[in-house]
Amino acid sequence: MNCAQTSIGHFLQSNKYFNKKVDEQCGKGGDPITRFNTQTRMIEQVSQEIFEQKFGGLKVSDIKALTQSTIAQHVQDTRL
Repeated sequence: MNCAQTSIGHFLQSNKYFNKKVDEQCGKGGDPITRFNTQTRMIEQVSQEIFEQKFGGLKVSDIKALTQSTIAQHVQDTRL
């Protein structure tokens, strides 16, 4: 099996698992908007958890607060 086939296999396996988790929360064949919102929320949650693990417990909310504070202090609003 070449690298591309292996990657596709891993993707399909993880996609199947992901869809199973969405089905558990939304019900199989649920409303597409509800499914999309659930998928988005799950991806955001996992991404945030991975980020916080990789950066030694640094919270995404801390970075958002620091960024907003820095922008407020150092960026001039040029809108009319």
